[in-house]
Amino acid sequence: MGSTQKHCERFGCHVNTLIMSSVSGKTIYIMGTSRRLVTLLLYAFLLNGVGGTAYERLDGWYNNLAHPDWGTPGTRLLRKVPAVYSDGVYQPSGADWPNPRFISETALKGVSGLPSHKNRTVFWALFGQFVSLESIKASGAGCPRELTPVAIPKCDAQYDRGCTGTKKTPFLRAPYDKKSGHSPGSPREQMNGASAFIDGSVIYSNSKVWNNAMRTFVNGTMKSRDGDGLWPVLNTPSVPLANPPPAREH
Repeated sequence: MGSTQKHCERFGCHVNTLIMSSVSGKTIYIMGTSRRLVTLLLYAFLLNGVGGTAYERLDGWYNNLAHPDWGTPGTRLLRKVPAVYSDGVYQPSGADWPNPRFISETALKGVSGLPSHKNRTVFWALFGQFVSLESIKASGAGCPRELTPVAIPKCDAQYDRGCTGTKKTPFLRAPYDKKSGHSPGSPREQMNGASAFIDGSVIYSNSKVWNNAMRTFVNGTMKSRDGDGLWPVLNTPSVPLANPPPAREH
């Protein structure tokens, strides 16, 4: 208390305004009349208390001491451009836009086996996909689940071989913050299920429970092989990661 009182007097607050609270077995004194001192004390407390663990957390909490929750799973994705919902709130737009399936087929159609003019392999795209999955995950289902039908072009070689012109494919809408999407002034904002840090969480998960389910707790190894020495085919622990079984197991 003596050192805290000296700091309080130095920054111009009154000792009788001190509020004492205990968190994780440690005591922190918060001065109601000095925002600067409160900030300094919180930084010191996090460094020596909650955030002072031997290893960083899997979910990214406390990586930014000033904003401990920044970049953590379950927070909003940042929006750099205005929303363009058809109703300005949450309804999907694009009803009068070019068909996405047609765009995909047109853009990717061509002769296979052509060399890259920039001497790049397909690994270039795979690496970019890996990095994106490290920091963005909005592919899960919201609650309640929302499916938007997307029309399939007539006579599509894969989905409409009978040329009915009536085929559709479901588009699963992403989870969103339930506090948003109620008015044009507060359009729907999607949530991020991944952390903003490139730390291998797409492989090892950002959840301690899921991570523990994949660990052997022996020499830092993972449960990566089954009894016959092969890579496991099925996700028997039911860890909710993006690892569907191979086609032969469907």
